[in-house]
Amino acid sequence: MACSLTLCLRPKTHEEALHKIKKYFKGIFFNVIIFYYRVLIYAIAVFDTQTAAAKAISIFKIPRAGRPNKSQKLFLDAHFEGYTSSGKTKIAHYRWTGPGKKILLAHGWESNSARWTPYIPGIQDLGFDIYALDAPAHGLSEGREFTPEIYADAIESIATEKKIDIIIGHSAGAYSALIYAHRNRINETVKSLVLLAPTGRIRDFIEKTFQMFKLKESVRQAYFNGFEELYKHELSYYDSDNLIKSVRQPGLLIHDKKDRTLPYADSVHIAENWPNARFITTEGFGHRLRSSIVIQHILDYLREIR
Repeated sequence: MACSLTLCLRPKTHEEALHKIKKYFKGIFFNVIIFYYRVLIYAIAVFDTQTAAAKAISIFKIPRAGRPNKSQKLFLDAHFEGYTSSGKTKIAHYRWTGPGKKILLAHGWESNSARWTPYIPGIQDLGFDIYALDAPAHGLSEGREFTPEIYADAIESIATEKKIDIIIGHSAGAYSALIYAHRNRINETVKSLVLLAPTGRIRDFIEKTFQMFKLKESVRQAYFNGFEELYKHELSYYDSDNLIKSVRQPGLLIHDKKDRTLPYADSVHIAENWPNARFITTEGFGHRLRSSIVIQHILDYLREIR
């Protein structure tokens, strides 16, 4: 049952009250934005379906969140190393120095490198040299638009410059790391991948977004046609279980059965096509996989390959 702002709050502290108020109004703002874009796309589609589809593509590239809040910025500023150019975009990256192999951390959509805060101490204790990057249009990186391809470019720029050995990615970061590994399947400079709740079947993911915007079938089909024309491949080419077939590096794959953002079944298909990877299933941690248990699984794997 829906609750009013007053009933939903009932805070124990002043800080909790502010957090709940912000969350409440953020939800309202998000719904208003969705409604606005839905009406805009519908209005354009009345005159031109192709233009409406192109507008949808441009909207889906722009993150609504991902810039750091005050506490996240303090954390990131303390470990900021500099910028690396990826095309015309400057990508912010951070470092926690260590004597061992080099790890690159790649966060997901509408997030930033502060999401790795709970992971850093344990990885440091294992002696790794840790880097993290903010995706284009996220964190302290430049840019206004985001796509997995653009993110893969950024990962490639950092991985090449820093001579990265291992990439750990979450969600869109995991998917973009997979695109990077697929592109560089001959060189194989990166020796291992850790994929946390990666994007799987692209058509299913886009359809889920369409449902949120309630787009007409004609606009949906025009979008898919525009996508394939833009990226010069059929949609299925970008499915993770297809891309992983060309990746020979060993790795770790973790996905939660209760993930409501990206289906657990997609990682089952990835695992079936990645024979030299360890697939760990969790339950109850959702898409973000925020749990000391997940961190321990990753540390156990890194301890084996360091």
